Amino acid sequence: MQLNEIIQILEQIGAFKVNHSGRTLGDHLLNTMEMLYRKNASEDICIAGALHSVYGTNVFKNNVIDYSAREQYKSILAESVENLIYLFSIINRPYDIENGIFTNFRTGEIIHSNEQIIYKLRLMEAANLLEQKCSLLRFPNILKTWNELK
Repeated sequence: MQLNEIIQILEQIGAFKVNHSGRTLGDHLLNTMEMLYRKNASEDICIAGALHSVYGTNVFKNNVIDYSAREQYKSILAESVENLIYLFSIINRPYDIENGIFTNFRTGEIIHSNEQIIYKLRLMEAANLLEQKCSLLRFPNILKTWNELK
């Protein structure tokens, strides 16, 4: 997926009209994606990073895409990318990502995952937090994953 396609999606969903951390959500998402690209993260992680909070999260409550549109975005983005975005939106992050044990913060349901998903979510969370000038020192597993990526 090309950058212009991601920007087009962000424009269509109104991400550049929603405030986030002193700028627009669209700017935050693009900056997060760029940080992941600079670390040579895989394309699926970069794209998921570019859309990581479009469904809202346990911290950022302003969803710009409703869960009812998940099927549409699975076909646009690839199901694996959309799944990363969805997981990012429903877990108690950053603590679940740090611990590698996911719980749906709305329902309390345990979500089973694997090391590959945990790794990808740790990279996304690291870029998300760093883009907002947050320290990763409280999250040694997330920090370690970020630092291991060249």
